[in-house]
Amino acid sequence: TPEEFVDIVKLHDRFVRGMGGGPILLQNLSNLRLPKINFQNATLAGANLSRSVLTQANFVSADLYGANLQSTDAQGADFYRADLRGAQSHGAKLQNANLREADLRPG
Repeated sequence: TPEEFVDIVKLHDRFVRGMGGGPILLQNLSNLRLPKINFQNATLAGANLSRSVLTQANFVSADLYGANLQSTDAQGADFYRADLRGAQSHGAKLQNANLREADLRPG
């Protein structure tokens, strides 16, 4: 639900700022509309982002190891230096996405 997502992001923000909380590991974030969201440096390992709208999102240096990006609309998203090892991206829309220096090796 949107409320659960807000709680997850708040916990992650606390984690990034060193105030407790935790990374967004293995969370189900599928089917959400999150255009232009800022996930810079986020830990999203194993997260399910399938069928979500992530157009122009910021994933710079994000950890998306093993994440599910299937059928995601990530057109124009910035994955500069993101860890995408083992990420599933079948059917993802990645037109104009920045994948420079992203780690695209198999997991």
